[in-house]
Amino acid sequence: MVARGFLSRSATLYGLDRGNDPSLYVNDVQRYLRTKNMVNPHLQEAMNNKFNFFLLMNSLSLEAQVVPFLGICSRGRVHGFPM
Repeated sequence: MVARGFLSRSATLYGLDRGNDPSLYVNDVQRYLRTKNMVNPHLQEAMNNKFNFFLLMNSLSLEAQVVPFLGICSRGRVHGFPM
C-alpha cells in the first residue's frame, strides 16, 4: 500500500489488507499535500490534533458537526472528557 500512498496504519485502519478498495479513500500523501495549503498555518495545529480540533469546533458552535470527544490517553492512563 505504500506504493499507493498509504501509510501502514492507514491501510490497516481502512481494511485495505482485507480487500477494501483503496480508491474509496484519500491516501496519506494526498491528504498531506492537499490540506497543507488549504488551512491557514495558524490553524494547522488544530487540524492535526483531535483534541484541539474538538475544542475549536465547539468554540465556534459547530459541535453538531463533530464526533463526540470521549477522553484522552496520557502516560498510559485514559482520562474521560469532560474531566
